[in-house]
Amino acid sequence: MTPAELSAYINRIIKGLPDEDNTPETKALRAIAAAITKLVDEVAALAEQSERMEQYLDELDSDLGELEADYYGDYYDDFSNYDYDDGWPSGVSQYGPIIFSDQEPDEIEQNKDEGDGKDKG
Repeated sequence: MTPAELSAYINRIIKGLPDEDNTPETKALRAIAAAITKLVDEVAALAEQSERMEQYLDELDSDLGELEADYYGDYYDDFSNYDYDDGWPSGVSQYGPIIFSDQEPDEIEQNKDEGDGKDKG
């Protein structure tokens, strides 16, 4: 049963209640049924809007892909057979930390080797 069908079913049950029965329970049931109907309508509108946005984004993605292909051309083909397990094309390992420092890599390694890893403070 879809949410719209369920909402219609609940509303039919509520409409079957006698009109002269104006107890607090009946008022609450009618308010709940109205809220459910409103929520179902809102969800349906959001689903429709989401579908339109998905189609729009698919078109944008396709257009962007064409623009990238036209602009970059064969640039990315150089990396199509690259084994990324050995690291990124930039030389940075994807598994290791990226360290930003003014020191050269050799100096960093020397400083690591000189220290025993214990805090001397």
